[in-house]
Amino acid sequence: LLGASAAVFFFQGDSLGFCLGAALYYLSFALDTIDGSLARLTEKTSPLGAYFDVVVDFLRSASICTALAVGMYKATGNIDALYVGFALLSVNLLHYFLGEVTTRVSGTRAAAVTDGTAGRVAGRIRRLGVVPKPFGLHDFEALCFIIAPLAGYPYEGMLLGLCLACASRLLSMILFAKRLGRSKENSPQ
Repeated sequence: LLGASAAVFFFQGDSLGFCLGAALYYLSFALDTIDGSLARLTEKTSPLGAYFDVVVDFLRSASICTALAVGMYKATGNIDALYVGFALLSVNLLHYFLGEVTTRVSGTRAAAVTDGTAGRVAGRIRRLGVVPKPFGLHDFEALCFIIAPLAGYPYEGMLLGLCLACASRLLSMILFAKRLGRSKENSPQ
């Protein structure tokens, strides 16, 4: 409900709407994190609950991307805001799809940034405590849906988030394909 409310404010396309939308999205994200942690702590997790969580998270992201894109278009008249918003929506959909595919194919979540230079950079950022899992979807959503709207740059935040998300998803797909190739080489024929 908080995510849907955030979408309504983003859709308005004015500074106050962007700020209120960002605040409501933040509360929505915080409660989403808390409910998952609480379920794990109380051992009340279930496959249906996990599925429901992913679906609701995607629906929240989809509504926010759409509302922010339309709000930016209403605020600026720039049609590019719609293109960027819907491209960001596509990248989010790809993220959720990749998560499901990699879980079903390999039994693990999508390959994290752990190999090579990117892995070392991610490890350093993680040790600094800036973000728990650098280059993840939540980082891009925080940039696009909280930080940039509050700073007064929602369009630029969507554009930067789109570029970073595309690079991250591409890297994840490469790492997953590499890991899958290694596991096939090591499996008995």
